Amino acid sequence: MRFVPAFAAVLALTAACDKKKDGDPAATGGGAAGAADPVAKGTDTAKGGDTKAGDTKPAEPPPALKPPKAPEKTGVLDVELQEVDGGWKVLTPRVSQFFASKPTVQRQDAQTPFGDTVPGAVAMVEGGDRFAGLIYIPIPKDLPYDVPKGLKGARDGMLGMFDPGYTAKDEKSKLGPLDANHVIAEGSREGHRFHVEAWIAYDEAGHSVYGLMALRMPTDLGGLDKLVEGFSIRADAKPAEEPADDKKPAAEKKSK
Repeated sequence: MRFVPAFAAVLALTAACDKKKDGDPAATGGGAAGAADPVAKGTDTAKGGDTKAGDTKPAEPPPALKPPKAPEKTGVLDVELQEVDGGWKVLTPRVSQFFASKPTVQRQDAQTPFGDTVPGAVAMVEGGDRFAGLIYIPIPKDLPYDVPKGLKGARDGMLGMFDPGYTAKDEKSKLGPLDANHVIAEGSREGHRFHVEAWIAYDEAGHSVYGLMALRMPTDLGGLDKLVEGFSIRADAKPAEEPADDKKPAAEKKSK
């Protein structure tokens, strides 16, 4: 699907960064290792403990989990990849997302309507007619971000991949512990029919936008729940930065 990277870019690069009226800008945890491959054609369940009638052979114990390898830098923002038992984790300073195969990570920057550059990264896994990806947009600290407007813009940008006549609905959901908008859509592109689901959320502590997305054929929707289960806040997540003293509420300043 040659338009998949473009689809990822559309969602990744839609950020609502507004100016003030005066013109000045105001453990490795997560991801169950047993999560299903988001691009696999099926999800087989383990059958190692089954025995035939009359067969007294004891079941073999499951193999020990392989220890995770050290994270490796991708050279894209502060995103790292870590090989773990059963797959790979995409790591940002606060988030972990599990994929069963190694993702490719690309830099995707955008220009706001005011000319500011908003950095972005996308980690993608593609196989056959399946695609999954994680969008990461760390909003610059000195660039105010209108969360409702930004998340709606991401949603509308994603739907822009379809030809006219698509159907879409929104549901309140969760992406790990983050409140998320779950977008479910079907439509056509280049003569093919596709089903798209995305969970778009804002991490206030990290001042970042995340978008977890999947593109499938309408008859092949298995495993989407496992994809979402692979997202979590890291046990060693970088804490939120304290605001500068001149930006703290007056009551908090007086308490010092």
